[in-house]
Amino acid sequence: MIITDNHIFVHIPKTGGKSVTEFINQNKKCLSTREDNYIIKIREPEEGTLDAPHVPLNFCSHIPIRWINRYDMEHTYKVKFCTIRNPWDWYISYYFYADVANKSFWQQKIDQQFVGNFNQWVQKLLNNEYLDVEYNHSEYENYPLLRRFKHMKKLNIGLYTQMFLDYCLVLSLDTISIDDLNIELINSRLGVNNVCKLESLRHDLLSIFKKSKIELQNKDIPHVQKTNRPYPFNYLKSRYDFYEEETKNLIYEKDKLFVEKYGYQF
Repeated sequence: MIITDNHIFVHIPKTGGKSVTEFINQNKKCLSTREDNYIIKIREPEEGTLDAPHVPLNFCSHIPIRWINRYDMEHTYKVKFCTIRNPWDWYISYYFYADVANKSFWQQKIDQQFVGNFNQWVQKLLNNEYLDVEYNHSEYENYPLLRRFKHMKKLNIGLYTQMFLDYCLVLSLDTISIDDLNIELINSRLGVNNVCKLESLRHDLLSIFKKSKIELQNKDIPHVQKTNRPYPFNYLKSRYDFYEEETKNLIYEKDKLFVEKYGYQF
């Protein structure tokens, strides 16, 4: 999460957040009266009081907006925004993160049988098969991804919808039932008041700062890609090359709320 004088950027994983972070870094003199723009790093509320040391801007942390709303009234009137992307593209990106950049992690802690098959992985993920994995160590009981799996099953949603809601709602998903979850609830409890679509990132991002009447030093959005994908789908392969019909439809079923709210199509 990045906090400047007038803005708060909520970084949802795999939505271009590192590019936004670098963009803000390039324009930090325009966006903050402090010598250093800063990211607030805090512990979960259940772990105690707010712990907010100022850390370097290139440190990128995924922090839910509700933690800021709950503890720091200073930021109440700031423009809060996040980045989002086409869900079908998001699962491709997250898969490469799991398979290429973090495969040993998944094999050791989530799925010992993890294999590099995209459609199998999505189907196991969205059919809640990973929730049935035997976790032999007590340290996994509060493991963040396991908590996400539990929300997915409880609310019948996909991982991307879970992450979006978890980072952007002002209330915890632990307090929501499947009967309560609908577009009306999302609209009324959304903690961000602007979204930047990755598909139109430059336009959307510049529009946010233009509304705040901020003259930026650099209007170019850098492309920062951490995962070294063997086949960057936006250049060499399209999403049609990745998806079987069953997998494509499963994502629509599980992420329907998000898809319909933001008008995405396969």
